Amino acid sequence: MYYQNTLFFHKITPPTSSITKPKRQELDAFIRGQIIGQWEKGVTYGEISKALDILKSTVGNVVKVFRHKGVSKPLTRLEREPKITGRTQSAMVCSFRNEPFTSIAAQHQRLVNVEISICMTTFRKNMKLLGFSSHSAACKPELTDKQKENRLK
Repeated sequence: MYYQNTLFFHKITPPTSSITKPKRQELDAFIRGQIIGQWEKGVTYGEISKALDILKSTVGNVVKVFRHKGVSKPLTRLEREPKITGRTQSAMVCSFRNEPFTSIAAQHQRLVNVEISICMTTFRKNMKLLGFSSHSAACKPELTDKQKENRLK
């Protein structure tokens, strides 16, 4: 056979590929401290990169942030306050339990009337998080005379 003495080579994925290692990785405070400590001793970016197995550009970015802001770890990001507070959620639960057969639009309108401005998507999402769901009855055609007779048999 022709293939008998032929070698086939497969491309083997290196262990540091994007499959095994995530593309972005947040450095912890200890590693950032090591980078800054080495940099302050006068070690080059390349040597730090090889020693810690981190990209040279990442080492440069950590040092750059340290130079400009004076901190080794990134500043915390400001969070947006939630649209629906715990009090609003408990009001939603009471409303759903008091009148369970009211439509979603009517329930949403009640919150809007009390000056809690949220969009319908946020309302539905929080409704599902609270354990409530809604559904409409399926529209089925009326039974024919023959079907009615068959049911009576």
